[in-house]
Amino acid sequence: MHILHINLARGFRGGERQTALLIEGLEKTYPSLQQSLIIRSDSPLPEVLAKKTSVNIIKIKQPYIAYIFGIKKEFDIVHAHDAKACHLAYLLSLRTFAPYMITRRMDRAPRANWFTHKVYQHAFHVVSLSSAIDKIIRAYQSGLTCSVIPSMAANLPTEPLTITNIRKSYPNKILIGQVGALVERHKGQQYTIEAARRLEATHPHLHFLLIGDGSDESTLKQKARGLTNIEFVGFKSNIGDYLRALDIFLFPSLQEGLGSTLLDAMEASLPIVAAEVGGIPDLIRHKENGLLVPPQDALAIANAILELVGNRPLARNLGEQGNVEVALYSPAIISQRYMEVYKTICDGEP
Repeated sequence: MHILHINLARGFRGGERQTALLIEGLEKTYPSLQQSLIIRSDSPLPEVLAKKTSVNIIKIKQPYIAYIFGIKKEFDIVHAHDAKACHLAYLLSLRTFAPYMITRRMDRAPRANWFTHKVYQHAFHVVSLSSAIDKIIRAYQSGLTCSVIPSMAANLPTEPLTITNIRKSYPNKILIGQVGALVERHKGQQYTIEAARRLEATHPHLHFLLIGDGSDESTLKQKARGLTNIEFVGFKSNIGDYLRALDIFLFPSLQEGLGSTLLDAMEASLPIVAAEVGGIPDLIRHKENGLLVPPQDALAIANAILELVGNRPLARNLGEQGNVEVALYSPAIISQRYMEVYKTICDGEP
């Protein structure tokens, strides 16, 4: 079997990391499987995959449609990993008659134009990362063959000495962190800032770290101006070290397909406070492996933090339970679930 993956997203965020993890997991679990990957010419994915897989990389530039007739029909299935990839997969299918499938990561409906509807209508299978996305996709286009396959845990590398040094930088502090692109409408850092503001005077031993960069960095820094208990540490390539230096993990997203960063926090055995939106409840169950709070509610976030700080056994139990459950999202298990979809598509061909 030969799988042609397509990811035409810009940069390297959660979807691109999951694409790389799937390719790596498939190669490790199914060594005889052939894989190719179409990416935009400036994608960082080759650097991520170079030392880990033998995937064949195909770089293309806009307009992507110009490559339709130049891509050889050496594949059995096309797997689209982002919106632009879906359109290219459909056009490739028209030329080569190869079936294509889509992984949908966003917890909102695809565009409502006739072309995008046609792209979904002719997909052999649509995988959603969460039950929330699955519900949206089924409402968007009737008659689809759908399933839910979550993101996979990344097993981020760590360096014990680095973790120790991070902790030493904040003596006598309880570290509360949020990891994600600094984009207010998506990740909700403004509510972390407001929670920090509410706790600054009464709980000075609590210190907040915002890890990441993004388009709203200057706006968020302005909102945090004057606060002494919050710090913007910027983008960090060693996220695993920072997670293991934290005491509590925040995830106050306003919209979230699933939230693969939650899996990283679960691997780090962190107690989690997360907004009850999108696919987050697929991963986090209130007071079983984390705390769920209403979205856009800084007071609820602050109260949840105080509950964890004041109840160490609860915090420890939530973190330990999350660490146990994250094994269900290993690359081997998730890759196997995708392979089952691939086989179904191949067996179902006329």
